[in-house]
Amino acid sequence: KEPIVEIIKLPPLPEGESEAYLTQKQNNLFLPELESDLKQKLLFLSGGKPILLDLAVEWIARGIIKLDWISQACPEVVTTLSEEEILQLLKTFEIELVRPIAETTAKMHWVFLLMAWVYPVNGAMLAALRHISIEKAEEVLKEAQTYVFVKQLPNKSFKLHDEMQRMIEDYVWPEIDRGKELRHKYSSNAFKYFEKAIDQIEYQIVSLKGQ
Repeated sequence: KEPIVEIIKLPPLPEGESEAYLTQKQNNLFLPELESDLKQKLLFLSGGKPILLDLAVEWIARGIIKLDWISQACPEVVTTLSEEEILQLLKTFEIELVRPIAETTAKMHWVFLLMAWVYPVNGAMLAALRHISIEKAEEVLKEAQTYVFVKQLPNKSFKLHDEMQRMIEDYVWPEIDRGKELRHKYSSNAFKYFEKAIDQIEYQIVSLKGQ
């Protein structure tokens, strides 16, 4: 019997704890200390959300993005901005964090796009959705686990962190799939996969009753 999993949404970290969290993440990944100005702006833009700090540090460690743009986009005195300007600044930060996912030719980014639309997924399901072998699908998911925003569930399936899923849905999918053709394709393939899975379960039930 699989253990019951309760998903707990953690509130944003207080300012002091956010800074300690960011420093710990940098140390864990052996990254050099960020400049004080850049660090404070990153903490402000993340709003104390650990996943946003995780994602920013993860991309830096993998050499996928640089944070130089923050210095230009985020003014020295944030308190001079209106509420609308701050909200736009925070939105820009989120967009920049998921922008690399739009580069669908990258090795892993296609699976993150898929996982933001169909979830959770396992090896068999990913193989059916992408028409690849189960071995290849399991290899892809094994690598996906190395990313901080991918969570493994007890039933050997995987899903994105809720915030990552939301940002990809809000900012990436509308940009790369404006007609929703690919999303419709994934939804259709997922329906066929579950339909087949249900048929197999019903067959097993009938077989067991006949024993």
